[in-house]
Amino acid sequence: MVEWGRYQDAYKALWEKLDALSKSLGSVVFDAMSETWIEPQTLIAYRDELILCVGGGSGNLPGVWVTTDGITWKRKYAKVPSDWWASQIFNGKLYLGGGYGADFCQITEYDGTDFVEVFKEPGGLGGGQGCIEALGVYNNHLYAGRKNQIWRSADGRNWTQIFTFATNKGIYQFAETAGGFLAFEGEPISAPSKVYRTVDGLNWSEWASVNDVEWFRSHSPSDRIKLGGFCFIGDGKGYVFMREFDIWNSQFFRTFSEEGSNAVAIKCKRIGNYMGICTGMGTGHKPKGQFLLWDANCLRLIAETPMSIIDFELFMGNLYLACIGIVKDSFNQDSFANQLILFRLPFNIAESKPFMMTIPLFQNRVIGVAGYGAGWIPILGFRDVMVKIFSTQAGVLKFQAFHQPSWNWRDVETLNIAANTEIHETVTWRSKFMRLFFTPNAEATVSLEATLIGG
Repeated sequence: MVEWGRYQDAYKALWEKLDALSKSLGSVVFDAMSETWIEPQTLIAYRDELILCVGGGSGNLPGVWVTTDGITWKRKYAKVPSDWWASQIFNGKLYLGGGYGADFCQITEYDGTDFVEVFKEPGGLGGGQGCIEALGVYNNHLYAGRKNQIWRSADGRNWTQIFTFATNKGIYQFAETAGGFLAFEGEPISAPSKVYRTVDGLNWSEWASVNDVEWFRSHSPSDRIKLGGFCFIGDGKGYVFMREFDIWNSQFFRTFSEEGSNAVAIKCKRIGNYMGICTGMGTGHKPKGQFLLWDANCLRLIAETPMSIIDFELFMGNLYLACIGIVKDSFNQDSFANQLILFRLPFNIAESKPFMMTIPLFQNRVIGVAGYGAGWIPILGFRDVMVKIFSTQAGVLKFQAFHQPSWNWRDVETLNIAANTEIHETVTWRSKFMRLFFTPNAEATVSLEATLIGG
């Protein structure tokens, strides 16, 4: 039974739901409540310890908590920043990046015994306002990103600022690819978001400006966002992007999202032979979370919660989900408290279920006899595609696969569509990307939807 504290009577329905959740997911191994905001910002396994970095909160909650058995926790570092968003293992030591309000940002080194402050600069607010919110490794150097700046160190102790930019956004993720080392802009939430690149580690330049991304997210160690030749990164709308060699592909998939929301807290991080993806909702939105696994062949939904999942980790054969929920909404009440819960569940992918995603491709679109193609549709990780189409004229719907060596679309299957009849058809798919191309016999008004089914 989760101990919900003095708020249990007032929020009994929520507690009952979370109690049921704890029984279905597994054990609750960390439970904390605060009258101020609190977040489980970083969860990482290091040597024989599982480390939970708690941001915000009050009293004895904020800090670095450590366990060796996954159950019993000890706050090991209390003189801490108010934000702990970045982590990276480098030369056998763990580095944690954060910030302490408006005062300063910092990087802390941990060797399994002692925490040592190795970097400190003025200004440390989160949300891209100065906090260290990305750490990464490239060419035997450790990199740190913050608002308008990228820093580098060869030993983790001595740091040099090597690149500045003027967008007033933070760096939220580093990624190593075949074409070099990339840095992705995060908050503040505004488009475009830029991507910077270096090949030698010293000389940086703007590589891309992405107009439809208001902020990239993840805050993951740079060496843990790659699987099967792909780098994975999410954005604030809940999309996951992937990069293969020097080619940016379209969205891998989109997690749940409130209509028009750009406040999906999403994180991609490799655990074992899988790419884990967790999601939650940002400030001002009703908490909810998903955790998915991608094994370079199949995308599966492992857990859904009424709390936002901020981070996750694999430790001693168990999966840990760091979650947060709003007990009393500060936007509607005079005061609020946040609930932090760490779930532990057996890492058993066999008990997971296929992930399904519906993509409304277009609604009441007028299409001429030349036809129209809807794509790219990311099929990687899904087994079946269920198509729903309605057209005011008869025509032919082609299922097309992208043939990468020749860089063109090839017909895989065709379906004759009758006029004024809603058609449902399911096909099995084995390509990375798909396009649906509809050619009506005469100008038609067409609606088309695709549901992707993992498995």
